[in-house]
Amino acid sequence: MSSEFQKILFESFTQENRDESSEMRGSGLGLAIVKKLVDAMEGSISVESEPGKGTRFIIDINAGCVPEFDAGNDRDDIDAADNMFCSGRHILLVEDHPLNQQIASALLEEKGAIVELAEDGFAAVEKFKESDEGAYDAVLMDIRMPVMNGYEATHAIRGMQRQDAQTVPIVAMTADAFIDDIQKCIDAGMDAHIAKPIDPETMFRILKEVIKE
Repeated sequence: MSSEFQKILFESFTQENRDESSEMRGSGLGLAIVKKLVDAMEGSISVESEPGKGTRFIIDINAGCVPEFDAGNDRDDIDAADNMFCSGRHILLVEDHPLNQQIASALLEEKGAIVELAEDGFAAVEKFKESDEGAYDAVLMDIRMPVMNGYEATHAIRGMQRQDAQTVPIVAMTADAFIDDIQKCIDAGMDAHIAKPIDPETMFRILKEVIKE
């Protein structure tokens, strides 16, 4: 790179010998972004370059040091606790999307849970109505579904004249994750909210919190 260009190298939208008609041209933002990142880390970046010979970038940052530790045992302990807690739990999964059905079912069944699927809110209400009292340990309820949505299904279940209809944990599982959406789920009679895409650790943590021994 020429000495003149090196003076403006880290400015936005700058490129040496830029050809606006070329389909392969870049944005001229890459090194500007690098400079901002280095500055944010209280470091410095400089360049040595000569046309026809090459370029060398020198970065000086204090990266710090993270003490070495073995997280394997902690992860094993968490997995073991999830397995013990979920093993034999009967979960009613209310979800209309096939891929989401597969993902949630696989996560739960891997931990030993017994998963029963309802493809929409109406099917969930019917399954709950026909089940023995206390059959389900929890209901994972999608919100946006055909036939009957999650709010309507929750209202229908809570309105049944049976004791477990009032006590079974119902957890919203939806991409609607604003504060108003969460409050709407609680107002509808649900116990908790899990945002999609599903984070397994969050799902298991919330299930532990809402399922009463």
